[in-house]
Amino acid sequence: MQATDGISREQVRQAYQMLLGREPESVEVIDAHRSQHATLSSLADAFIASDEFRQRLGGQRQPAPIGVERGYWAQPTMVEHQVAPEVLDRLAERIRAQWTALGEQDPYWSVLTADKFRSARIDAAALEEFKISGVQAASLIDLTIGRSTRDAPRGVCLELGCGVGRVTRHLSRRFDRVIAVDISPGNLALCRRYMEEESIDNVETVLVRDLADFDALPAFDFFYSVIVLQHNSPPVQRHILQVLLSKLRVGGQYLFQAIADQPGYVFTIDRYLATPSPEMEVHSLPMSAIMQIIRDAGLVLDTARLDTWAGFYGSYTFHGCREG
Repeated sequence: MQATDGISREQVRQAYQMLLGREPESVEVIDAHRSQHATLSSLADAFIASDEFRQRLGGQRQPAPIGVERGYWAQPTMVEHQVAPEVLDRLAERIRAQWTALGEQDPYWSVLTADKFRSARIDAAALEEFKISGVQAASLIDLTIGRSTRDAPRGVCLELGCGVGRVTRHLSRRFDRVIAVDISPGNLALCRRYMEEESIDNVETVLVRDLADFDALPAFDFFYSVIVLQHNSPPVQRHILQVLLSKLRVGGQYLFQAIADQPGYVFTIDRYLATPSPEMEVHSLPMSAIMQIIRDAGLVLDTARLDTWAGFYGSYTFHGCREG
């Protein structure tokens, strides 16, 4: 199912017709899919994992479309993740523009991509469901620590990609202080309002305008991030992890999720920059790169567990610490 030079526009159009039962919105949307998927299998798996496909089948959640066996035997692909500083800035600006727009137009959907959370459809019941869902994401800390020999984390938690505060609220109960970081002004404004409504006073929100703002962040005791890094291109993911993991204090722990082994995923700088920016991007940073970043930061890796956050094979949750 793999095309020699990637997938064609006609192949993307046919995938829309067969799996979603409709025509694609525009040529720009088609080209965005071509830039993110090197094979028809990769494109099909992304469609099958989507809310639109599940709703077309009656709203029943389908199992992860790519099994462990298929992912295990997948061939390695080209993923460029080291670039010159000026190119890195261009990549970061593209993501910043995307998430500025999402924060203004569809802040809740940008966090959980179900149609009921779209700005045009969300009601009081859906909003309450959205807020409650943060409990499960925060409980990942207890579940992970329970499988390790580490003590429960304390002190200052840095949350990368706090969004509208869905998980932030629950992190604030576990830590003395939470530094809630996000790239979207709109999402961050809603996060601040949410904290005020809940009378939470130990959360500091920080807007990241460019990559240099990550360097200005203070040291912390716990790093938390789920379904965030994947929305950045591989070079940007690499840079963010390098900077933030270096700020972890002695005795501190990290818990973050990233797509590290997505079959069929290809990323080349020239092709990426030549394609229109989609509404939202999903990317993979190779496992080898993540492991090297952890080693270079002088950290210990306790576990890298396959998870279901992305809805397809290749997403992992990483946990470890900086030993004294």
